[in-house]
Amino acid sequence: LVQYLAQFFPTTAELMKFLKKSEPQWRREFKAQNATQTKVLRRSIASVELENKLAEQQKERDEKELKKVRETFFYRTFYR
Repeated sequence: LVQYLAQFFPTTAELMKFLKKSEPQWRREFKAQNATQTKVLRRSIASVELENKLAEQQKERDEKELKKVRETFFYRTFYR
C-alpha cells in the first residue's frame, strides 16, 4: 500500500503526513474487521461443536435402541 501511495506524493514527508492523518481511521476499521472475523470464527466453532454434540446424542440413542432390540430378541428366543 505504501509503495502504491508513494507515487502520488512528491515527497516522503507529505506521504508520511497523509499516512499519519489516515492512521486513526485505518486503526478503527482494522479493529472492527478483526472483531467481525473473530465473531464469525467463534460462531463457526460453536456450530461445529453443536453438530458434534448432536451426532454423539444420536449415536447414544442408536446404541440404546440396538441394545433394546437385542434384549427383546434374547428374551423372545430363550425365555418364551
